[in-house]
Amino acid sequence: MGWLLDPSAEVRHAVASAIEQAAPHGAVSGSMLRRLIVLRNWLPETDRPWLDRAIQACRRKGVECASWPQTQVHDALTSGIDGVGAQSLFVLAREGRRRAIACLLIKAEVGVRDAWARHGLTRAEMEEFVGQVASGTEVFPVSSEYVRIAAAHALAVNLASGIMPPFGLVDFVETADLQGLQPEALPLEQLLSMLEAEADPGVPRPTAELLARSRAVVDRFGFLDSWFEEGAAVEQLLEGKRMARAKRVALVRDSLLPEHAAKWGDRLARTALLLRHCEDEEPWQEFFVTAKEVLAGRTMAEIPLMSCVAEVTVDAYIASRSAERMTGRRGV
Repeated sequence: MGWLLDPSAEVRHAVASAIEQAAPHGAVSGSMLRRLIVLRNWLPETDRPWLDRAIQACRRKGVECASWPQTQVHDALTSGIDGVGAQSLFVLAREGRRRAIACLLIKAEVGVRDAWARHGLTRAEMEEFVGQVASGTEVFPVSSEYVRIAAAHALAVNLASGIMPPFGLVDFVETADLQGLQPEALPLEQLLSMLEAEADPGVPRPTAELLARSRAVVDRFGFLDSWFEEGAAVEQLLEGKRMARAKRVALVRDSLLPEHAAKWGDRLARTALLLRHCEDEEPWQEFFVTAKEVLAGRTMAEIPLMSCVAEVTVDAYIASRSAERMTGRRGV
């Protein structure tokens, strides 16, 4: 079954063909049938005919689809979305007297990048793992609904990117009790409309007030330290220019960031969605309004969170140059 998610289309087609041939002979179990049904829409359309025929053969053979594994999800945690759009989700579940942990790694332009689950844990072992995660990563308790939304969107991104999800995703989905999880894209416009509908109509806050309040979140969330631009565009803009840090920040903010408004608008909106689904009340509307203003073309200097991105970009650039100089001296 795992080879159905192999990066090679040739391998996937060979395995799917083998399963199709095995199905009429009763060689596909009830658990395999359940997983074939779940996996079907995770695959590119060209891979699906073999699975459709295998599923039909199983039904003609009278193979009974196995029941979904019995788990009790009691907590879900997620990291913040970092500057390159990566995010880790953790689901904590009870399986009988034992515990299980399932993890999903999502990347913005890839989809599901990694997935795994650990079973048979004691409560102490689970608490130790959660403690280790929390000590190294800023995590937020979120709803199971958010996990489903994020995973479904990531699967849709996999289909668009052509990068296959890992087979560990099957274990993650079963452990996290995400029955029937299917790819479901959440485009930026739809996401913004969703957040607009969830804003409290009884307590409307002016845009200017929410933008002013967003200044406070810069110091509140550690994951914002990873929100910066890097690469050739930054080097071309800053390299060789002798100027004070403040002028460099202004140059990045006013010249570079407007060119990447769509990316940062998306990052801000998806962070707003994450914070909206937190168990603890978090300032999600500040991120939502900031996303709208960035996408509407508001001057970046008027948007505190984007000024933060410009500052972190300059600091990261300076740090990288210092590291290069130190490396060069060691080499000499």
